[in-house]
Amino acid sequence: MDACVAVGIREYVVCAGARNLGVVAALAGIAGDGEVRVFSHFEERAAGFFALGRCVRSGAPCAVVTTSGTAVAEGGVRRQACEVPWLGGAAGD
Repeated sequence: MDACVAVGIREYVVCAGARNLGVVAALAGIAGDGEVRVFSHFEERAAGFFALGRCVRSGAPCAVVTTSGTAVAEGGVRRQACEVPWLGGAAGD
């Protein structure tokens, strides 16, 4: 997470699950410092669209953390059409 913050990623959209618990815990730790902003979503595709909207609005990168690679890929494809910064990550098995 330190590397993401170091390159300017200050907003994270998270769909918590058992497979990405480590990332979620790390984000919770740095979110308490006020250094980053974390949005929680329960539906992964909606989270991708929400993150895309944050990128379009702010012009700044927004990371998406899910447990589904498909949800991240869908958001990434749509991101290309908008030409905005984006980082997607999915927890693997």
